[in-house]
Order: sequence, then C-alpha cells, then structure tokens
Amino acid sequence: VGSALVTARAYQESKKRAEALAEIDRSKTLFFSNVSHEFRSPLTLILGPLEDSLADEENPLSEIQKERQNIVYRNSLRLLKLVNTLLDFSRIEAGRTQAYFEPVLISGLTAKLASVFRSAIEKAQLEFHVEEADPDFEIFIDRDMWEKIIFNLLSNALKYTLQGEIVVKISKSKEFAEISVKDTGIGVEPHEIPKLFERFHRIEGSHGRSHEGTGIGLAFTYELVKLHSGVIEVSSVFGQGTTFVVKVPLGVSHIPKSQLSNIVPSARPVGSLGNGYVAEALRWLGTSQSSGDEVPMLPENLNSQRDKLTILLVDDNADMREYVSGLLNKQFHVEVAKDGVDALGLIHNMDKMPALILSDVMMPRMDGFELLAILKSDAKTKNIPVVLLSARAGEEARVEGLTIGADDYLVKPFSAKELMARINTHVELSKLRINLEVQVEERTKELVQVNEELNSEIEERKLVEIALRDSEDRYRTLARISPVGIFYTNSDGQTRYLNEKWSQITGVSVENSRDGWMSGIFEEDVPKVREAWHRAIENGFEFFLEFRFAHSDGCHVWALGQASPNMTVDGINLGYVGTLTDISERKRLEGERVDALVLAENEQRQRLEDSKAHQVHLERFMDMICHETRNPLNGIFNNLDLLKTNILKRDSPLDDEERTRMSKIDREACEAIEICAQQQKVILDDMLNVSKLETNKIILNSIVFQPKDIIHQAVKMISAETTSKNVEIFTKTSSHDISVKGDPARLLQVLTNTLSNSIRYTQHSEIREITISLRCTKNLPNVIVEISIEDTGVGMTEDQTKNLFARFNQGKTYQEYGGSGLGMFISKSLVELMGGTIKVESEKWKGTKLTFSIVAPLVTISKSPDAPTVPTLRLDYSKLSIMIVEDNIVNQKVLGRHVQALGVKYTIASNGVEAVKLYQDNHFDLIFMDVEMPLMDGLEATQRIRKMEKEQSRNHVPIIGLSGNARQEHIDLGRAAGMDDYSVKPYTKEGIYALIQHYGMKKICGTQS
Repeated sequence: VGSALVTARAYQESKKRAEALAEIDRSKTLFFSNVSHEFRSPLTLILGPLEDSLADEENPLSEIQKERQNIVYRNSLRLLKLVNTLLDFSRIEAGRTQAYFEPVLISGLTAKLASVFRSAIEKAQLEFHVEEADPDFEIFIDRDMWEKIIFNLLSNALKYTLQGEIVVKISKSKEFAEISVKDTGIGVEPHEIPKLFERFHRIEGSHGRSHEGTGIGLAFTYELVKLHSGVIEVSSVFGQGTTFVVKVPLGVSHIPKSQLSNIVPSARPVGSLGNGYVAEALRWLGTSQSSGDEVPMLPENLNSQRDKLTILLVDDNADMREYVSGLLNKQFHVEVAKDGVDALGLIHNMDKMPALILSDVMMPRMDGFELLAILKSDAKTKNIPVVLLSARAGEEARVEGLTIGADDYLVKPFSAKELMARINTHVELSKLRINLEVQVEERTKELVQVNEELNSEIEERKLVEIALRDSEDRYRTLARISPVGIFYTNSDGQTRYLNEKWSQITGVSVENSRDGWMSGIFEEDVPKVREAWHRAIENGFEFFLEFRFAHSDGCHVWALGQASPNMTVDGINLGYVGTLTDISERKRLEGERVDALVLAENEQRQRLEDSKAHQVHLERFMDMICHETRNPLNGIFNNLDLLKTNILKRDSPLDDEERTRMSKIDREACEAIEICAQQQKVILDDMLNVSKLETNKIILNSIVFQPKDIIHQAVKMISAETTSKNVEIFTKTSSHDISVKGDPARLLQVLTNTLSNSIRYTQHSEIREITISLRCTKNLPNVIVEISIEDTGVGMTEDQTKNLFARFNQGKTYQEYGGSGLGMFISKSLVELMGGTIKVESEKWKGTKLTFSIVAPLVTISKSPDAPTVPTLRLDYSKLSIMIVEDNIVNQKVLGRHVQALGVKYTIASNGVEAVKLYQDNHFDLIFMDVEMPLMDGLEATQRIRKMEKEQSRNHVPIIGLSGNARQEHIDLGRAAGMDDYSVKPYTKEGIYALIQHYGMKKICGTQS
C-alpha cells in the first residue's frame, strides 16, 4: 500500500510538473509572438525612411552618410528576417498558422528557388547542381511555406560547407515527392543528429562560415514540412557532409477541403523571400555592398597615418568591422581580421606589434577566448592589451573574459564614446607600462654593463687584491642604492648575490633565502615562475615575468622579474644578472580602474532597469486614467444632452403623462451625472492618496469613535449602489459597543474601498450577498479591531490573490469589472499605517473573504449627568451677506444658486483684485475664496483683507478657501495666509450649507455674548 501511495504521489507530482512546463511553454510562445509583432512596426518605420533616403536622387546623401545608412539598412533587413522567423515559428506553435494549398509543377518551382542561391554559392567557390525530375510532375503545396523550406535548407548547407559541392535533387516515388539537399560540409556527429530539429538547439564547437543564428531554422523547417503532412529526414557523416530529404505526399486526400477552396495565386515574384537569406549569406562571405574588410583611410596627411598607433580589430561580422573601423580610423591605424585564425596570421606578419587588440567573442574557426589564450601564452604578445566585445551580458561572461587575461570586456550594444574612452584608457596604460619596462630594461642593461666592466677589471687585475676589493665595493654600493632589487646567479641558476632592495620587495632576509632569489614567492605563482626560469636557463634566454611575493603580515607585493645572461666575448655564459621592480602601485591602479568600470556598468544597468519598470507603471497608469475618466465624462455629456432636450420640450405644451415621463427622465439623468461625477472624484482621491503615501504625508487623526458606527456609515454610503445592483449586505456588529481613539475617516475609506471591490465582483453572481463582521479583542491598553468582508462573487485565482494589493493591479478582469487598480493598494497602505494587517482568502468562482485589522487605544466613556437645557438659536439667512470670489463662470453660477436657495444675499468677484476692492467698500459676513485665479490669487487676496482688518480695526470676516488641490501643503498655505477653513472641489451643496450654518451661528453666538 505504501509503495502504491508513493507511486501515485510521484505520478501526481510529475503531472503537475508537466502542466507547469506546458504553461511556461505557452507563455513563452505568446511572448515571442507579441514581441515579434511589436518589433515589426518600428522596423517598418526604420526601413521605409532608410529606403527613401538611399534612393533619393534629388537630395542625395554624402558617401560617408550613405555608407553608414547602408550598414543600418542591411542589419535592419537581417533583424526583420529574424523577427519574421520568430513570428512564424510562434504562430505555428500556437496553432494559428493556416496553409493554403495549390497545384504546382514542383520540379520547375524548386529549381527556380534553388537558382536564387546560385550566385552566393558560386562566390563561395563551391559547385552547385540541381537535378530535376519530370517537368510535368505536379503536387499540392503552400508556395510561401515551400520557399521557406528550400531557402532554410540551402542557407544551412552554404553556412556549413566550406569546400566541395551542394546538390539539390527533385524525384518522385510511388507515394511521395522527394526533394533532397546534399552537401560536402563539416557534417554532424551521430549523437547530435536527433537534436537537429529541436528549437533553439545549436551544436557547440561547429565551425561554419558564421557563428550567428537563432537555433530555430531547422525546427521551423520541420514544422513547415509537418503542415504539408510530410516528413523530413537527415543523414550525416561527421567531416564528410549532410543530406536532408523532404517527403511530401502526392494527391489531395491528406489536405482538408477548407484549405483547397478559394485559392488566389500570389502576385509576389517566385523566390522574392530569398532576398533576405541571400543577403545574409553574402555577409558570411564578406561580399556585401560595402565590404567590412576594406577600412576607408583618409587620403590627406599620409605621414601622420604612418605615425598612428595600430589597433587590430577581430570580428566575423563585416558590418561591425566596417562600423568600428570607421570610429577608430580617425585616431588609429586599423588592421582587421575575420576571426582568430586570421588575426594570428596578421600579427605574425606585422613588423610592429599592435597597441591594442579589439576582438569579438563569438566567431567561427577560433573564438575570442581561444585567441586571447594564445596571445597571453606568447611572450611576444602577452603584454598587448586585449578588449573583448560580446553580446553575452552578465557578470559571469565578464568574469570569464577577465579571468583568462582580458584587459576589458564590453557588452554589445555599446556607445561609440564608451568604446573610444576604454580604448584610449588601455592604450595609455600600455604606453605607461612600455615606458616603465624600457626604463627598467635600460637600467638593467646599465647594471649588466657595469657588471661586465667589473668582471673584466677583476680578470685583468687578479693579482691586485686591493683593486679587486675596490671593484667589489663599487658594485655592492651601486646594488645597495639601486631602486630595484638585484640578484646574481651562476650559469646553473644558483643565487650568488642579493641586494637589500631585494629583501624589501620579497619580505625575506638575505640570510633566510633558502630558495635563492625566488624565496618568498606567493605559493600560487611558484610553478609558473620556476617553469619560466628553468626554460630561460636551459636555452640561454632572457627572463621576463610578473608575479607576487607573500609577506609575513599577509599582504602581497607585485614584482616584475627580469634577468639577462652574462655572456663573455667568447660566448660563455657566466650566469644571470636580474632585477625585481615593485609594480604593486601600478597593479593597484589597474585594479581600481577595473572595479570602477564594473561599478559604473552595474549602476548604468540598474538605472536602465528602474527606468523600464517606471515606464511600464506609467503607461499602465495613463491607460487606466484615460479609460476611467472618459467613461464618466461620456455619461455626463450624454445625460446633459438629455436634460437640454427635455428643457427645450418644456417650452411647448405638455400633457400630464408626458410631463411625468420627462420628470422621471430628468431625475435619472441627474442621478447618472452624480454617479459619474462621484467616479471622477474617486479617481482623483485615489491619485492624491497614492501621492501622499509615497511622500509620507498622510497624517492620521486621533478621534474617539465606535468601530460599529463606521460599519453602519459605510453600508449607508454604498446603499444606493447595492440597491441598483441587487446585492444584499449583512452585518454582525451588535455585541461590540467599544470606543477607541483613531482616525475614523481613514478606517471608513478602507472599508468603502473593500466593499466597492466586493460589490464589483459580486454584481453578476447568481447569489449576491456580502457579510460584514466585526470582532474587537482587548489587548490593554489597546484594542485590536478586526473587520472581515465575505462575498459570494467570482473569486480569484492564486496568482490574482498574490497581486491583489499591488499598485495598478487590475489583472485580466479590468475590461469586465473596471477599477483604477489603486483602491486595494491604498487600503493596504492605510491599514499598515494604522498598525494593522490585511489578508485575503479566495477561490475561483466561490467568493472572496478579505480581513483587515487595526490597533487602537481603548477609550472608556463614563456617563455624565444631564446637561442644563440650552435655548435653541435659529439662523436668519436673509440677514447674511456673502461674497463669492471665483474666476470660473460655471462655478460662480453653481455656488450662487446654492447660496441663493437659502435666501442669502451674495456678491460675485472674478479675481482677487475685485475681491479686495469690494471688501473695501462693503460689509460681508462670510467670503468663499477660490485659490487659483488670474491677476491676483486667493492667497494674496486673503492676506490683503487680513491686513486691512488690522489697519482699519474692522471685525474678522471668515474666509473659506476653495481649491481642486487637496494636498496638505496647499491647505497649510491657505491657513497661513489667513483662511479660516478650506473646502476641496468638487464640493457638495450640503457641505456649503454646513459651512454657512457653522459660521453664521458663530456670528450669532458672538453677538449675543
């Protein structure tokens, strides 16, 4: 039983993994399809103007500009070919490709298609044969797909056939038409043959004419043959060649009838799809319109050309060679090579080594890493700076290049400025290194010369002991004061002398130099130093190497070791004279430069990623704003048009039934306008709240309230929406009469947001119920207030649940349910700001339960004795005088009607200047002051009125600021200017009446007191 359970569990896990991989595969296919579509539009806009510009005879381009645009045009065509291949491949995988079959003479058509490649194959110095079958041999095929099959096979054959021939053969069997493409190319190893038709598979280490390619050509061909109900077979002998055979069934029995009807012959010339394939093949051969092998040189000042430093450029892409050569040619003499093999040949034939080698990584025959390894292993070329170019981005690729000895690693695409800056930096470092080596070499030769003179003097004066000692003293003194470490060995390499500077560099005293001059070398460097030293002694060569010494305090000292054989005039080697030069400072500077380059690259990459993420969020946000604002605007405009129509109809006589119907229409239109305006306000409030949250400008109030009252208030606020959408609300709050201190407005905002979300996703369900539950748990001195909202709506998937609180998240439900994508993000932020948490539980098609909690101090309210009865005061609105300061005519009329409905007298000013003048000449009990106005804004007008009150000893008049800007800093500016209150647009009639009532009653109370 246990074994069966394990087997069943393993099967289930395997099934889940297979489903997950299938989903990943579908997502990838959809991604390639979308990306390919998105690439084609900008490519069209690139190729069109380029073709017009190159063909423009009225305003022709200069030769240099034409050459540059030719490079862009050729590579844009190549990119378009790659995009089209990706698009076709993704359509096939998604099952959206439809083949349309028509009868064709397959022998003649295939021969014509093959002839498109003839010129390219012959330029590659290959033989090309086409063996045709019966010319009247007819089968049913899709012409476009057939062209792609033939061109892919011929392109593959040309790419991997370096000598010999390519043969295309058309034949007919009993059941199939057979087309074979045979070459004498590099062939395929047996274990790679089963993988040839796998997508993205590329054979590592294959040596073709180019390393470029996507790895989907043969996979694409395989899928096209399958659409013809055919098969494709391959046979190959490694090193001798490969044969592909395509078999397509005869007749029409295998073809659906829907794919044979309404056939319209294509007007496109036969073989026109092959232009892109042939153009790419010509680039492999280096015979494009502008060859990258010939670097344009400036004709003037030829002497200065000879004085320029030489840079060797190695790249298999002709256009890349031409472009980079053009950049470098103004400052350097440029030699170019197609790959590592050509580069080594050029270096071998050069009289003077290049100042720098700039090499691509991915190349046929010999790649950049192999070339670098050979250069660094050769004493003649190991000190030449090497900069690698590659499209492989990432820390691993860069570290791999630098580890094997590259001086720098530049990722394509790169800017011309960055390339020139890096090249100049490494050329200058190379100059410094060469100058230092020359100085050391000269100094060493001087010392060797001194040594020779001393030896000669010793030989000549053997019998004169005093002269001999004097000579030795001079030598030792020179060695002691020398700035480099000096050592002397016999012809067998055994150390005979070490100076004091040697001890300072190595950290080893002369007495403890058990290994001679090599004592103290860092353990990892010992093998290479011993090997180079023994090779020099055995062959009588000079010794030259950079390595490290390990000091006892743990630090490492870099040194340049050099030694020359001390030869007599008779050619006898008396031993070696060598020096050690401390190059630690140079190595430190080089390391800091590399670290700085790495840091700059990482920062630039992070800025680019942040910029892309910001752009995606911004685009999503703008799409939402456009949609969510236009919908309510549409409702407002149409309902206003309906109201205007009814108003005009009332000018003519109407019967009671018609008047009742129009009144109902008017009410519905007004309700619709109110709903649309409320939607606009919700969007603006959400945007403002997000801005406040991101800048930490949300300020929580501390007010005593009962949580259950907030729930009842929220239910009342959404009652109209629940009634219209037939959604029932149930509340469970009866046992919680607890008072807490906190911000009831923010709690209400969270509750209404979550309720609106539940209503939106419940309104189309069969059962439309929402239950609100309240639970208060004492955790003295605080109370944990927990509110849950459970609905019977459509529910969410696991992925949708994870992203519910993300900003701008609307998932796939946006078009059906709407929403700004900000509500739940704001709710979560506000809950966390109030010290609480929020979580969601949901199952698709079974509803959602959202629970949030806040932490608030418990408040105990004691009952107080009945207060004495206060006489009721009534406000006489007709005795009030109000000034309305507003530059917008519509707002003037709206606010005027509200005030007039109460019977209040009012005066209108259109800007701050008029308001100050009216205040000078009149008395007002209240002023409504717009903030943003021409000539003089509301803030300045308020300041002037307050100044006039002080100077003229006038009574204080309440001023209410009006503005569409609800940010706290703007409200603070209004109060600082002297405003008593601040109302954010859009304001309501009830809000205006409450302000008039409040400040009117304050006036009465102030008068009576």
